[in-house]
Amino acid sequence: MGDRSEKTASFLITLKRVLLEQFNPTELSAPQFQTARPETKLDRIQCRREPSFRQDHSGCHYTVVQLVRGSIRPNARKPVRPQTCREPKRKDRSNMSQTVLDTNALVLNRFYMAIRVVNVRRALTLLYRQCAEVIDNDQGQYASYDFECWCELSQLASLEKQPGEEYIQAVSFELQVPRIVRLTRFDKMPLQTVRFNRKNLFARDDHTCQYCGKAEPAQKLSLDHVIPRSHGGPTTWENIVCCCLRCNSRKGGRTPKQARMNLLSRPGKPRVNPILAQSMGDPRYDCWKTFLPATG
Repeated sequence: MGDRSEKTASFLITLKRVLLEQFNPTELSAPQFQTARPETKLDRIQCRREPSFRQDHSGCHYTVVQLVRGSIRPNARKPVRPQTCREPKRKDRSNMSQTVLDTNALVLNRFYMAIRVVNVRRALTLLYRQCAEVIDNDQGQYASYDFECWCELSQLASLEKQPGEEYIQAVSFELQVPRIVRLTRFDKMPLQTVRFNRKNLFARDDHTCQYCGKAEPAQKLSLDHVIPRSHGGPTTWENIVCCCLRCNSRKGGRTPKQARMNLLSRPGKPRVNPILAQSMGDPRYDCWKTFLPATG
């Protein structure tokens, strides 16, 4: 028993000596700690990702000392060189395609009667879902095409583009923008009423501020109550006008007389669809006149 206790004591003394050699408190004295490399932000981030203590085969913790002394950095990454020259920017066609998709297309029912106006994005959705077909004027005669036939025709027409035609860039070909689509199952005639919405209000006032007369895009316009709601003004065609942000902020919750601002025109309910009336002045929609005898 005595020999075993002596061997255990000597082993503990040897282990203590090894630990003191591996982790010497004198290495963390003030002069040496001040001359050590300062900890960087990358070191702190990498220390959070990995444990701060690691054990080798002898069971001694050494990572903490080496980190403080700056002799090792776990998971050190190569510094990223700043790019001196930028890559040439590719031509962004998203804005170009977006403006084409926001243009108008006339929708007909099964009996070739105009029922409403939608944007090209909605018209292409109807074509792809086989709910509608394209009506195109070919040398004075109107012909109908489904989605697949219209794609094939667009590929052939894109080889010799005619003035006034617009195309949408697809993955491997160009798709011609349809201007008239006919519903294949809808045969009713909806009531010819002008919907009271933001889009029709902007079209009625021609996207022009009714106080200063400045034309702005839709994202820079707002709607203003001529007689404010705080004064009992209703939300109707006769009390809502198109207004720019600056004039709307200037007028506030006052009447035009109180704000000393004059209206350019008296608001009222339009007799026909304002989007349809506005589109008639665009040569791209001349093909609509055949199906709109009343407004043509």
